[in-house]
Amino acid sequence: MCKHVAAVLYGVGARLDEKPEFLFLLRQVDQNDLIAKVNIDLPEKATGPASAKHLAVDDALALFGFETVDGNTEISNTKMPPSSPPASVKPLPAQKCTDWEEIENSIALRSVSGYTDAIDRLTILRRKASNQKKKKEFTRRLHTLRQRHERKKRLLALMDEAGLS
Repeated sequence: MCKHVAAVLYGVGARLDEKPEFLFLLRQVDQNDLIAKVNIDLPEKATGPASAKHLAVDDALALFGFETVDGNTEISNTKMPPSSPPASVKPLPAQKCTDWEEIENSIALRSVSGYTDAIDRLTILRRKASNQKKKKEFTRRLHTLRQRHERKKRLLALMDEAGLS
């Protein structure tokens, strides 16, 4: 899919987020007709699938790659009490994007709004770096960022306008 189609789909998605009823308008469907037909054409009693569509326990276990140790494939329908993970299993730490990764993600959108978001984040980062006396590190990383995106003239122009050179 080219970037133009992606941009159109992104725009349509944004409009649908704002007003979901536009979907009915686009599909030329009257939502009141859909609501009126909710209970029509539904069977009074639901029936299960035909027995031929059921998997035998052995087949289901094989399908998911399970093997039984003792050859017993009986599965209990009783609920097991919740168990806590063994002490040796530690939960994975939550992955939090760093400020620089969020800036890269905004730039990757390749849109004016993405670039503006990146500039705003860089401005905040510059202020933080100044307060924490890490201005040299910020300047070094900003220089690297500018080099990495040197072909994005609009981004560089916005950075220059914001004093991020």
